[in-house]
Amino acid sequence: MKKAVLLLIAFCMFILGFTPCYAGTIDGIWWGTGLTSEVFMIRENAGTIIVALLDMDDPVDRYWEAFFGPFDGTSAHISTLLGGADLDATMTFTDDSTAIFLINSCTLKDQPEINCPQPIGVMMPISKLF
Repeated sequence: MKKAVLLLIAFCMFILGFTPCYAGTIDGIWWGTGLTSEVFMIRENAGTIIVALLDMDDPVDRYWEAFFGPFDGTSAHISTLLGGADLDATMTFTDDSTAIFLINSCTLKDQPEINCPQPIGVMMPISKLF
């Protein structure tokens, strides 16, 4: 059994060794001082940015949301792809490891008259963890 597992691992490493894997300069995990328990997973490809927001605060009430939008090399205008909020935000990357996250508007989908708990119109600095 041990030999079969080692053979499978070696085979996977061999195959993956020939698969091109590219990471953009902003791809990675991001976190901001204005965010209490959320982290961003950011991936950019061909002028489009995908952002997954993961909330790790409460073990019972953890959630994630996904956003996307055009990326011009320094900034992205993102909106909700999947999640409980209708978000419109701007991410401006000052370099490969720092950015400003600005929520332009955000309402809860199930209660559109209520704004999201995150501050609207406040520039939140975020930094790339890795």
